[in-house]
Amino acid sequence: MDPAAIFVLQPEKKRGDVPPQDATPVQKIIKACNAPRCTVCAGRPLRSECVHTKAGAARVHEKNAMESLRAPTPGTVPPTNSQPNSGTNNVVQPISTPVNNPAEGVEQSILSTSVALPDPQTLPHPAPETQTPAANLPPAPEAQTPEARTPAASVPVAFRPPPTSKQVRTSTTDPYNGLVSAQRGNLPYNVVRGHKAPDRHDKTSKSTKAFGEKIDAILEKCDDLSLQTGCWLFIGAQHPTARSAAIHYASHRLRRDAPGQSGQIATQFCQLTQNLLASKNQDMLQLQTQLEESRKRSEAVENELMAAQKDREGLESKLRSLMALYNVEGQKDKDRL
Repeated sequence: MDPAAIFVLQPEKKRGDVPPQDATPVQKIIKACNAPRCTVCAGRPLRSECVHTKAGAARVHEKNAMESLRAPTPGTVPPTNSQPNSGTNNVVQPISTPVNNPAEGVEQSILSTSVALPDPQTLPHPAPETQTPAANLPPAPEAQTPEARTPAASVPVAFRPPPTSKQVRTSTTDPYNGLVSAQRGNLPYNVVRGHKAPDRHDKTSKSTKAFGEKIDAILEKCDDLSLQTGCWLFIGAQHPTARSAAIHYASHRLRRDAPGQSGQIATQFCQLTQNLLASKNQDMLQLQTQLEESRKRSEAVENELMAAQKDREGLESKLRSLMALYNVEGQKDKDRL
């Protein structure tokens, strides 16, 4: 044979290739622990020892056949070994059953390799007429489908999905979230709430922060609406604990069509909120208004009193000048004497 052909037929060796080695006992234990297990059978045996797989079903079938062949029939006595012990311990290892702990199974398989195999002549054999024919053996279970592996009766009730109930949507006939009260002219205009009304903040700091965060989003929505539809829109807002002026917005078309009146609306709203900030409630607002009116009236009365006082002083000065001119005061002194 040509040496070049031999060189071509040889497998190419790569750097870092490691020759295959036999698995150590620890590696066998780890592999057995990570082996897949059956989730249907009780005890979760290995899938290689379960009837729900082809390999496991064949293994169980072979095991049952061996047990049926080795089982002594009634009326037959197994032969005993009358030969003396020749120094070799022929220990009969019983058929291993599936174990739940894979580590124990691997240890047993490792230990079984060190035990001497039994002599076939010492094993009990059934009588020829009592042997079970192959036709009478139990049939091997066929591979089951996933539907047969998990019957409906074995599915726990807790894992079954609950029946889906039809969600009731809020409407004008059933406004379970409440209504938003507004006005359309002189008539009420109620809007059905699409979500539950939020709770009021218990702290002033939280309410102030929420007002500052959400008013910007509201103004942006209003500006988008005015740009898309060209509507007349005015909105004003102020927080009861604010120290700055009120926030108000007028749409582009409203400022273009009525610049003076839109400015008056904004001024009136700012004055209203300023009075509310000073009064804190409607009763105090009325009292403050009455106090302002009474203060104005008192100022007018004071002005009238000052004018009357000036007139009186002028008249008194004229009287004194006339009395000095006609010597009226001296005549009164003579009459007294």
